Amino acid sequence: MTVSEPDASFSEANRLHRMSAGRRLTSIPTGLPRTERVVGLLGATPLDAVGLDSWLAAMGYRSRVVTGTELRSDPKPPAVVITRDPSALDAGMARHLRHVRFIVVTDRAVAGYPPSVRIVADSSSAPGDVEGLVGAVLGRAPRRAPVRLTDRERDVMTTYVMGATVSETASKHFIAEATVRTHYQRVTRRYEEAGRAAANKSQLLVRMVADGWIELM
Repeated sequence: MTVSEPDASFSEANRLHRMSAGRRLTSIPTGLPRTERVVGLLGATPLDAVGLDSWLAAMGYRSRVVTGTELRSDPKPPAVVITRDPSALDAGMARHLRHVRFIVVTDRAVAGYPPSVRIVADSSSAPGDVEGLVGAVLGRAPRRAPVRLTDRERDVMTTYVMGATVSETASKHFIAEATVRTHYQRVTRRYEEAGRAAANKSQLLVRMVADGWIELM
């Protein structure tokens, strides 16, 4: 697990990762609130927010984008806040919100944060590390099964929901425009039957990211 205390350098983080291989994540102090299953996204770009929201939703959590000002004034801030931008989280705010578990995912060396902040190296192990830290605070929920897509449906719909028009999608995959529409109707109907309606391209993108059919990160 590539998780270090805030004052540790990334070389130290790597050392801890090697030492902790095979160990289970320990629960954080019980003083941290464990009420709503909401994760704050601090300083998230729109693209990061979509990807993180879908990834967290697949694990049974909700998320919302937050600013430092909102966190300081919120009488009940999220119990967990994730940021990929260390400059968005200053040590003073972290100390003020000592009951919030802050998770900073970065490839930069950072220091000066209080113990409530966890630094996660932005590497291939980051998703598992972050999932473990979030679950330690908010508890874990059973993962829901993804909506089934054929390989062809996944390829065509990925092109379409990532911004291509029906015509562009048809041209890229050498199919008729009517076939693109048919794929879209079939896929959205399956999501509706699963209780996860996707009324437009943007919502279908979110659903497909949540199910792991599209990777944005």
